[in-house]
Amino acid sequence: MISLLIRFGVILAMSVVSLHINAQVILSITEDPAAVTIENGNNSLRKNELSIDTVKYQITYRSSLIPDTANHETKEEGFTVTLVGGNYAKFMDKADLDSWLLRRQMRAAGKSRSEIMMASVNSRRQPVYVEEFIMNYPQKDVNTVLSYLAGTMRQYNDDGAIQNWSIGDETKEILGYKCRKATCRFRGRDYEAWYAEELPIPYGPYNFRGLPGLIVELYDTGREYEFLMVGIERPSEDMPMILNISKTIEKISRNDFRKLKEYYNDNAAGSLLDGQMRIVVSSDEERTELEKRLNGRRPYNPIEKE
Repeated sequence: MISLLIRFGVILAMSVVSLHINAQVILSITEDPAAVTIENGNNSLRKNELSIDTVKYQITYRSSLIPDTANHETKEEGFTVTLVGGNYAKFMDKADLDSWLLRRQMRAAGKSRSEIMMASVNSRRQPVYVEEFIMNYPQKDVNTVLSYLAGTMRQYNDDGAIQNWSIGDETKEILGYKCRKATCRFRGRDYEAWYAEELPIPYGPYNFRGLPGLIVELYDTGREYEFLMVGIERPSEDMPMILNISKTIEKISRNDFRKLKEYYNDNAAGSLLDGQMRIVVSSDEERTELEKRLNGRRPYNPIEKE
């Protein structure tokens, strides 16, 4: 089983979820009834997977974002995780982690590709964050970033994701931990972070790191992006930290990635027609009609404005 390290200083609406997949019953305590944590009972890797570290802690955050600043009721909510290893840390959406663990355990149980695909589709939840960050990889102060964009997996190295923190005297208790406030301005937003010195893990959600303790809560001052830790777990068995090394990944610069992301935000038809996984139209007229129906200005509020 997974040993829970979190102390609950406030009353949370918790549920216990169990999962049977031709193996043992795995229990996880979570706020999300649809989420499952599956123990990793098989260490075999697929051809497109490279194990770069072993996960020591899984930190789960309740995460929210506002994609349309003109309408705060458009808030999107979900869960993200930061996986902390001996050398690196990886941030990803929990929906993606749960899906990967499910497929992995079903392969270990000898399930067919069609069974795995069907189970993955049926259990799939829409992720809030599509980007994955591996912090301090391939070298210190450089992040590897991967994201599906317009049907193609893109990857870039980010050597500028460093926060210059100002640590203050203000403290408050979160989930039973005494947390100290730190602030920074990062890529167009002002942030407030609350970190726990008694948890000596220098990471947090997204690509935030560098404080003398785990970031328990983080938000920009406009409250358009928010993260609150709801759990910290230590896997009971070796769990690899995986880097996708598929030959189909397109490696580009961060600047080109940001331009493409904004372009496809307003050109939804292009995201369906141009990628490696795309729909096929039979004529230029059909393409033009699709573009008329799908393209147009849409709210765009990226977490990184610069």
